Amino acid sequence: MNTSQLIRHTKPLLGATAALCALLNSPAVALPGILDTAVNPGNNHVYYLLANSNWTDAQSAAVGIGGNLVTVNDLAENNWVWNLWGTNRNLWIGLHDPIIGDGTGATHAANFVWADGDASAFRNWRAGEPNNGNTGEYDAYILGKGLSGGGQWNDGPDVTATGGQFSQFGVVEVVPEPSAGLLLAGGMLTAFGARRMRSRR
Repeated sequence: MNTSQLIRHTKPLLGATAALCALLNSPAVALPGILDTAVNPGNNHVYYLLANSNWTDAQSAAVGIGGNLVTVNDLAENNWVWNLWGTNRNLWIGLHDPIIGDGTGATHAANFVWADGDASAFRNWRAGEPNNGNTGEYDAYILGKGLSGGGQWNDGPDVTATGGQFSQFGVVEVVPEPSAGLLLAGGMLTAFGARRMRSRR
């Protein structure tokens, strides 16, 4: 292939790349930024409060910073998040129903799963929830302080705000990777234990 053929074939690709870069940098697809961060003393995980967004954008931002929307494993974790950031905000969590059109009631409730794939069965639904009441309510959030059922969960649509409630803000949970020192110490303990087992035989 000569130079003019290479330019002719490369030019459309460069144009498409430039258009894609412009689209990704446009405000229409901007992901929510981080407003605050804290370490939960109960589990030493790092949590981030994201700016107002829908559930999908909050989860995309969470993955981008190395985590997922929070998996709430118990009431203590729920209350820690809610007490920290639930004033004048609804808080997106990682629980969602990936099966669109599954109706209401027990089927809808049973289909909720955590975004990170965790098997935690803890639920803190407000009475009567999840109900898919307005149709399209596939994402869970903690109701903000001052709302009926504040601190409990509701299912809602993938929007930035729900009428008559606070706006929606994502809470990200990042589980720290074990440090190299901890991995080394764990490996040494395993090797030491194996050596002792062999010496007893």
